Amino acid sequence: MNRILKKYLLQRYFYFLITNIIKDHIKGKTIIIGDRLYTDIKCGHNANIDTCFVLSGDNGVKDINALKIYPKYIIRSLQ
Repeated sequence: MNRILKKYLLQRYFYFLITNIIKDHIKGKTIIIGDRLYTDIKCGHNANIDTCFVLSGDNGVKDINALKIYPKYIIRSLQ
């Protein structure tokens, strides 16, 4: 996944979006919801925004400790 983000310069895009737009305008009113620890949840951590990890994606609960990426909330699905 990181190779794909780097290849298409998405890491810079997400970093710019979070640090320059979201962080200053809706801090404290925003939560990043995602099903990948190493992209979605890590992005929220990097921006100091609350995160919600959805267990319907590539990662599971066992990956939280393995990757050392800890979401604030964990839910089974969006349904």
